[in-house]
Amino acid sequence: AKYHAYEEVFGEDEYTWKDIKENEMSEVWGEIYELNDDQKPQDLDVLLEVFSVNVRRVSVEFNIYYEDVVADLNNCAINRAVNGNTHNFFEKLFEIYKAGYFPCGWYGDYPNGSFIALKIDSKP
Repeated sequence: AKYHAYEEVFGEDEYTWKDIKENEMSEVWGEIYELNDDQKPQDLDVLLEVFSVNVRRVSVEFNIYYEDVVADLNNCAINRAVNGNTHNFFEKLFEIYKAGYFPCGWYGDYPNGSFIALKIDSKP
């Protein structure tokens, strides 16, 4: 997981996993910037604290990914606030987390391909 998440590059453009997530999030931010002020989601920063507190409860061996998980969940929430529950990158990412996996990379030539995810063992 660590190699896929932080070192491996994917596809011809040699994107890292972080690059892929940032590319996807830049599209969401672009949509937010196009909204009128009264249309923009409010109080999204409150969610960051909620995610921060609750992600700490994940097993100790995944604490090295704490900031990544919090950022991913926060981005999923922002995406949903803007796009609703649609079938897109962040909804798929959220589904992977809900299924008990840690999304940590990409298989294929982005944007074609699929997620790489590690099963999170919930044993103490």
